[in-house]
Amino acid sequence: MPVSPEFAPELFLRELKAAARTGEFPVVESLLSDYEARSGKDAFYAESLSWVARATASKGFAAEAREYARNAYSLACGQLEAEITPPNSPLALALSAAIEVESDLLISGEGAEAAIAYLQRQLEIFKAQPFRMRIRKNLHAIALAGQPAPPLDWMPLPDSVPGSAALLSGPCLLFFWAHWCSDSRTQARTVARIRQTLGGAISIVAPTRLFGFTTKGNFVEEAVELAHLQEIRQIDYPDLGSCPIPFGIENFDRYGASTIPTLAGIRPDGSVAFYHAGILKAEDLEKRLREFI
Repeated sequence: MPVSPEFAPELFLRELKAAARTGEFPVVESLLSDYEARSGKDAFYAESLSWVARATASKGFAAEAREYARNAYSLACGQLEAEITPPNSPLALALSAAIEVESDLLISGEGAEAAIAYLQRQLEIFKAQPFRMRIRKNLHAIALAGQPAPPLDWMPLPDSVPGSAALLSGPCLLFFWAHWCSDSRTQARTVARIRQTLGGAISIVAPTRLFGFTTKGNFVEEAVELAHLQEIRQIDYPDLGSCPIPFGIENFDRYGASTIPTLAGIRPDGSVAFYHAGILKAEDLEKRLREFI
């Protein structure tokens, strides 16, 4: 009897997304059917549907993207039995991606107001779930600019410079970073250069938090991670030594900082000038800052 080949999730998703991006939907359906025959419509199947939705949406297959997103959402909701679902679990990833795709399609089809209303409903539905941070990120990306800056918990990272709410009276740049993130290290160097160029015309506040690991997959106790974070801060983030570093997950939640790094510019009147999830090139960041300092 032939031995069934071992299932490789990464390879499966790679093939699935490649087929989705090129519009080869019979191949997509064949791959999904093979997985269903092997394991059923489980949590990973729901996550796979959401990846298809994202890949198809990125290439302009709007109708197919919406169908896959809604199927992923429905299937994941039906399996969401735990009171709290870990943010990186397949169900959380499936729901987050499905909601993001639906939101993006609403923006392009019906406008920002429809997307905002949709995301607000989803945030209320999943307000107890840790993955709400991803929903809030999508909402902030559309609606936060022009609004008062959400407050920060100013408890500092041990041995860092303390800060206060007065800094959110701007001009200020919030730079959410993670000790394990290479993009954060790159962005930190950019922020330091621009800070020097602007001659102290803007305050930098650099919130961070613990994530449960030192490197991805290497889960450790809080004390071990904190010691690692402090070591990395000295080596890779020396220019943050004179910046307040508010410490804790609540700040990341309020600002929807599920993508690392996340940046927010705060005007002198305390309103948000811009919100950006992901790395921002030096010239783009400096341009955005000069618009309100």
